[in-house]
Amino acid sequence: MITVPSGAKKNSTNSWNELRAGIEQVLAVDRNCSFFLKFKDKDHILAYENCKRFADLSNETKRVKVVEDDFSTHELILASDLVICGGSSSVLIESLAVNKKCYCFRFVGNEEFYYPNFGNDLIIDSGEKLFKTIQAYLNNEEDKLEVYWDKLKDSVNYFSDGKNKNRIQNAFYEHI
Repeated sequence: MITVPSGAKKNSTNSWNELRAGIEQVLAVDRNCSFFLKFKDKDHILAYENCKRFADLSNETKRVKVVEDDFSTHELILASDLVICGGSSSVLIESLAVNKKCYCFRFVGNEEFYYPNFGNDLIIDSGEKLFKTIQAYLNNEEDKLEVYWDKLKDSVNYFSDGKNKNRIQNAFYEHI
């Protein structure tokens, strides 16, 4: 699954071009790989030219599905083998909470400020790097990618320590 941000101008046109190029490269090489594209807002699909090109890609092949209201982002995270999101998205945190690896695609250009020091391969900045990341995953070679998953998970999911049931229970009893 790839979550796609707003088509607003803050997201560079070049990033959209690179994302599409990477998807097309994967589709050309791997016949078993399919993509769910989840947009920030379904109205953006036709409102922004950058987003519309992905709706067009969905019409060209059944292996790319633009998901509007069919599934929630959480349902797609659970159903997906690999998740890719924008750097400022909460999807990365939500994916890591359910033990799904999630890479960040550079749309805005400030992703390194959100996720510094977590390895050179966490942030995908080109179609070629998207292709290499997906191929590494499909070929069970993800260990060759430099991402510090444990450090990242500890940093963004500080409540993933197994004590949430007790926290909720204690908060409940405090307010009765």
